[in-house]
Amino acid sequence: MLTGVAPNPEAGEGTGTCGLRNREKPGRTTTGLTEMKLGTMKTEELLQTPYWIMDVLPAQVPENSPGQYFRIEKYLREQQMPDIRQRYVRVILKLNCYREIEMDGEKNPEPARLAGAVAGRATRLITGDSLILSEPDDTYITIYHPDEELLKLLKELAAAEGLFVWKP
Repeated sequence: MLTGVAPNPEAGEGTGTCGLRNREKPGRTTTGLTEMKLGTMKTEELLQTPYWIMDVLPAQVPENSPGQYFRIEKYLREQQMPDIRQRYVRVILKLNCYREIEMDGEKNPEPARLAGAVAGRATRLITGDSLILSEPDDTYITIYHPDEELLKLLKELAAAEGLFVWKP
């Protein structure tokens, strides 16, 4: 949610993050990984590194925006989520053409398995020294500790899908 802006559920405002990473969702750990086992110190360390957001919006929505952020986010989540998730799937699959991706301890999983995971469940992907987190109910994904090459590639792949990569 927007920093300093409390959602109003009665007005149809959600608690998601169309445009901003949300660390305060109920029932989640700091990064939204309740259903996932962090398992290694490497992952925990990566969660403390600088991160970037891949999103449907080109930048974080300002707190004082005159627009209707929460209503738009609610609409996107209710009406457009399958399309949004498929865009992320295509980015990740294309990324896997250039970079090794590890998911659930498996290097370069079958494309259908990788696509299904990104589209439908909380997913932790490792590529090099970077971590990509994807949750099925979010309109964004988070990229921790990307190197310059990865960031450049992700920006290009995201742009081809009508998505944006930005630093909060």
